[in-house]
Amino acid sequence: MSDRLEQLRRQRALVQEQLAWLDREIAGAEVRAGPEATPTSAATARAADDKAAPASEAASLSTGTSSGDEEDLIARYGTGPETVKSDVRKGCFIYFAAAVVLLAAVVAALYFTLRSR
Repeated sequence: MSDRLEQLRRQRALVQEQLAWLDREIAGAEVRAGPEATPTSAATARAADDKAAPASEAASLSTGTSSGDEEDLIARYGTGPETVKSDVRKGCFIYFAAAVVLLAAVVAALYFTLRSR
């Protein structure tokens, strides 16, 4: 068997594993969403079959955090849009001031260097 064919088969297997993981994640999200979300596509129907996958495989593919944990982290450490806006504004003023000081230093250096000639 050629190396290219072997590599292509390996890549196909990796893509299939990724799709199976995505199907499981979608099915899990639909279960957390409640009864109003119903599986309508063939991919979500396959996800129900993939739920029987070994727990070790699911654990290795999982991100390690649940939706509730993410919400708690965002609420605890997240910043509001107004805070971000003021931080960006301050940063722009600081960069502008640094650029003006640098420009003044370069002009002063050129003035004192070329003045003596």
